[in-house]
Amino acid sequence: MSKQNRWILLSAAWFVAFNLRAGNIAVSPILPLIKADLALSYAQTGFLFAIPTLLMAAFGLPGGMLADSLGMKKTITIGLTLILAGTALRAATSGFLALTIWTAVLGAGMGIANPGLTRMVKDRFADMPGTATGIFASGFIVGATAASWLTIPYLLSWTGSWQGTFVVWSGFALLALLGWQIIAKEGKTSGGGVPDLSGIWRDKTVWKLNIIFLSMNVSFYAIASWIPTYYQELGKSLEFGALVLTIFLIAGLPSSLAVPYLTDRISGKKWSLIISCLTFLPTIFVLMFFPLAAPFALAAVMGITSTGIFALSFALPLYYVDSSKVGSVAGMNLLVGYGGSFIGPFALGLVHDLTGSFVAGWLIVVAILAVLMAVAWSLPKKTR
Repeated sequence: MSKQNRWILLSAAWFVAFNLRAGNIAVSPILPLIKADLALSYAQTGFLFAIPTLLMAAFGLPGGMLADSLGMKKTITIGLTLILAGTALRAATSGFLALTIWTAVLGAGMGIANPGLTRMVKDRFADMPGTATGIFASGFIVGATAASWLTIPYLLSWTGSWQGTFVVWSGFALLALLGWQIIAKEGKTSGGGVPDLSGIWRDKTVWKLNIIFLSMNVSFYAIASWIPTYYQELGKSLEFGALVLTIFLIAGLPSSLAVPYLTDRISGKKWSLIISCLTFLPTIFVLMFFPLAAPFALAAVMGITSTGIFALSFALPLYYVDSSKVGSVAGMNLLVGYGGSFIGPFALGLVHDLTGSFVAGWLIVVAILAVLMAVAWSLPKKTR
C-alpha cells in the first residue's frame, strides 16, 4: 500500500471511530425529552444510556475473533452496518422496548467494529502502531464531543424532534459505511481461520493489559460521571460543572495523538504509561483539596493526561501480543475494560452515600491509578 493510500485508509478509520462514539453519546443530551415523551422512569432512562457500553463489552471478544479470522474490512463493515441500523431504527420507535432493542443493536455494532480498528493497525501500520492508534482514537473523542455539543442546540432545533436527531446521526454512519467500503481493501490477515483463544485466557501479559484497560476506564468514567455534581456541591451551577467536564474531554484530543506518537519513538513502551500516570495522579489530589483554585486549568491537565493513558491502552496489544491474536486480545480488553467500567461511577456514588462527600471517592481513583502503574511496571521489557 502506498504512503498516500495508507493515510486515506487511516482517515476512513478515524471516521469509523467517530461513529463508534457519536451515536451512543448523542442520546445523552436528549434523555430528558425521551423520558418525558415515553413516560419512562429514571431507571429505564439510565438503562438506555448504559446499554451500548454493556453490549460493546459483550460483543468485543466476538468482534476480535471476527477481526482475526475474517479480517478488518469485513469486521468493521458488519459493525458499521449494525450501528447504522440501530441508529436509524431508533428514529422510528415509539416505545421503550423497541428503543431498547435498537439501542442494543447499536452497542453490538460498536463492540464488533472496535477490535477491527486494532487489527487494521497491526496489518497495515506495523511500523507506526502508536501513531496510527492515536489517530483513530482521536476519532472517539471528537465523535463524543460533537455528539454532546451539536445534538441539543443545533440538530434538535433543525429536525424538530429527538427522533430526528437520530436520523442525522444515522446519516453520518451511512457515510462512514460507504466510505469504508470504497477505501478499505481487505488483504490477508496475519492469522487466518478461526483463532485459538485458549492461550489468551492463560496469558499473564494479556491479563495485565486487561487490568490496565479496566483501570483506565474505571477511573475515567468515575471522573466523567460525577465531576459536574461535585462542583455543584461546591456551590457552582450545573452549567459550570458541565463546562468543566467539556474541557476535560476536549483537552484530551492533543494527547491522544501526541503520546502514542512519542511512544513509537522510544524503546520503553511501558514508561510512557507510567509517566502519564505519574502526571495524572497529582491532579486528583488537587481535585480533592483545591478544586476551586483553577478548575478549568485543572480539567485541561486531567484531560490531557488521562486521554494519553486511554490512547496508550488501546495500542498496548499491538506491542505485547502475537500478531495472529491482536484482534481477539483487543476484544478481550473491551470485554473486561468496558464490562467493568460501571465500577467507578457506582463506587464513588456508594462512598458518597456513606460519607456524604466525594473526597473519599477520589481516593478510590488514586488507588486505581496506583494499581495501573504497578501493573504497567510489571509488563515485559521486550515487546513482540
